[in-house]
Amino acid sequence: IFFRFTNFRRMPPSLMDLPADALHYIDDYLRSPLFSHVCHRAWMELQGKHFNHHARTLPFDQKLTTLKHIAVGWHTVCLDFAGKEAKTEELAELCVHAPSLHSLQMNLQKSQLGRGGAEGLNKLQFCYALRTVHLNLCRANLGEGGAKPLKALSECPNLHTVHLNLRANRLGAGDAAAIATLRHVPYLHTLHLDMFNNQCGVRGAQALAHLKAAPLLRNLHLDMSCNALGTEGAQAIAAVAESSSLQALHLGLSGNQIGPQGTRELMALRSAPHLRGLRLF
Repeated sequence: IFFRFTNFRRMPPSLMDLPADALHYIDDYLRSPLFSHVCHRAWMELQGKHFNHHARTLPFDQKLTTLKHIAVGWHTVCLDFAGKEAKTEELAELCVHAPSLHSLQMNLQKSQLGRGGAEGLNKLQFCYALRTVHLNLCRANLGEGGAKPLKALSECPNLHTVHLNLRANRLGAGDAAAIATLRHVPYLHTLHLDMFNNQCGVRGAQALAHLKAAPLLRNLHLDMSCNALGTEGAQAIAAVAESSSLQALHLGLSGNQIGPQGTRELMALRSAPHLRGLRLF
């Protein structure tokens, strides 16, 4: 008995002995809801801080009622409604009521939002603490003008990383212009924009070229494949490399019939002195 007692005294502090702020530091490092399930104390301290929700078979309104009770404590959240019924206004409203929310992942792939279905996302401009946003709207049937509400992200003052998947939505030049307003976000340093298989055309490429004005943009992944750009569009989009802050550029322009002149313009990007990484695909 004495031997077991001395070994017990030499054991490192248990989870129950750690101060509350230590639990929060560990939870913030992991950015996962799993840590809150370790024990009762962790659950009481951390529940809902880092939250993942994957939609199943319950009606959307019923899911929403459940989420409203815990949204206020969110710091990071992943809302996965891929292929399911979803209402963007209600989902964005949840985020607005989470004052400490700094990282948002929302998967609405194939959710058939339809024209105007993304309108509710303009409420994200009131999520003042947001620093990282991942939005998957691939094949959401938005139609021309359907991505314009994403202009609201340019009003988030602390945003530094944005991933937007807008594949196959029949988006036009006006949508590209709305997304290009992200250049006004003062701390934006990473932008991953997938516009594959839309209808942006030359005017859309010219609009997105204005991203070069983003003052701190260092990493840009821009897939404009299959957007009817032609030679003129390729020349326009290549202008993003003029950004003095840009260090890494991944540029997708396949399926645009850019021609020999457009190809030469893109090959010239290899000599850009400030680019440390360049990938053309």
